[in-house]
Amino acid sequence: MNLQEIVIRRIHPSEEAYFQEQMQIELSRSQRYDLNFALLLMDIDNFKDINDNYGHLVGDELLRKVSYYLKKSIRESDIVARYGGDEFVLLLPETPKANAMIVGERIRNKLSQNKLIGDIPVRVSIGISGYPDDGVYSQDIIEKADKALYRAKEDGKDRTYTA
Repeated sequence: MNLQEIVIRRIHPSEEAYFQEQMQIELSRSQRYDLNFALLLMDIDNFKDINDNYGHLVGDELLRKVSYYLKKSIRESDIVARYGGDEFVLLLPETPKANAMIVGERIRNKLSQNKLIGDIPVRVSIGISGYPDDGVYSQDIIEKADKALYRAKEDGKDRTYTA
């Protein structure tokens, strides 16, 4: 499944299965070789307002452009997938949380500086967790990133927080 296929269609069970499979592979590899990895959970701020004000076709185009930008902004070994309606997840193998914070901030800042569609500003909030610091089970790691994302949203959006 390529990135375009992931972004064009709405959330589909196979997409979550793809991410979960990649997460398990990376978790097993990191456990076996005593490595670390980081997980970034990213949400487009005020995406509902974009859909309401500009229409769902514009919202879908924005999702495609953000997805394309994310893929171009990470290493070939990293994984990016759509995780929810306007959420993306990035899995960064062999990356400590401190380095993931740098990646997250770079992505957040670049997206906010570039208008991907017309004059529509793109702001994102990002939550970061990592293995083994935030858990040894995939669900714990995802949950910690989700909590960090929630804090970023609560504190005003357009922020990157670590667990």
